[in-house]
Amino acid sequence: MHGEDSFYATLASSFEVNNKTIESNDYQLPKYLNVTFIKSATPSIKFYYDELRAQNLPVDLALIPLIESANNPRARSPKDALGLWQFMPATANQFGLKVSKQEDERLHVIASTRVAINYFIYLYNELKDWNLVLMAYNWGIGSVNRLIDKKIKQNQNIQLKDLPLETQEYLLRFYGLKKIIKKYANTELNYFTNAPYVTKISFEDLDTYLSEQNISTISNDVLIHMNGIDLNQINDYPIDILVPTKLFLRYFSTNEVNVKKRQTKKTSCTYQVRQGETFTSIGKSLAINVNYLKDLNANLTFLRPGMNIKLCEK
Repeated sequence: MHGEDSFYATLASSFEVNNKTIESNDYQLPKYLNVTFIKSATPSIKFYYDELRAQNLPVDLALIPLIESANNPRARSPKDALGLWQFMPATANQFGLKVSKQEDERLHVIASTRVAINYFIYLYNELKDWNLVLMAYNWGIGSVNRLIDKKIKQNQNIQLKDLPLETQEYLLRFYGLKKIIKKYANTELNYFTNAPYVTKISFEDLDTYLSEQNISTISNDVLIHMNGIDLNQINDYPIDILVPTKLFLRYFSTNEVNVKKRQTKKTSCTYQVRQGETFTSIGKSLAINVNYLKDLNANLTFLRPGMNIKLCEK
């Protein structure tokens, strides 16, 4: 029905870079990263897509919140990364987001998306390569620059195996999502029109807007998922918020919201080390950031069988 006006067709064909060292047919995406999840996240993806396109950035970066937070604007990591884009407090402050007990703009979808775009621009201006930008977003620009310097001295190119396990999986997830979208762009995902599913309005105009759009009810959970913040707790005026368009109503309910949590195999805050295990192998098997594991167990210089290590902060 929609054919070429499906924005997923554009998303599938863009960001064509040389990623032969990154693709892996053996890598399996987490089960939640599938076409059903992509379809359910369409309003959000389209919003990120439009914001990125307005700044002439690769629209594929709209997939980052699916990887970072499972598109949950209230997701928090064990190391206090928060929001759709999983900003750490220091990075958020550096790029202009307020982070305090009273207000944490990392939760605010519009504000955090604006800062994510500024951060992408900064990383690209420094690194001049979008694959390096993806690495730096996950691993840190300092770590990427040190690896670049090392490879330049050795007259070598960066390979996937040169990266920490978490960053390897990060890139594989990104390109894995690209493959899914490419596979379904002209079938299941072609169903979605290339037009806004959400729009920005002033919070003060919410009641007027809903009346004009003939939206009789919209659950607070849906508005929280769109905005990351509870509109009932807004004290400062004016503030821009996201609300559903008429197109949203064609595909989605204003009474239900589907929020997925990132899968984790971690079930306890302690783990008993087995023969031959390392921080890297434990992090991979339990889906925990290796650097986070090492930080939690900074007093340990090596692992031995039977040793108990920390998996999280109690």
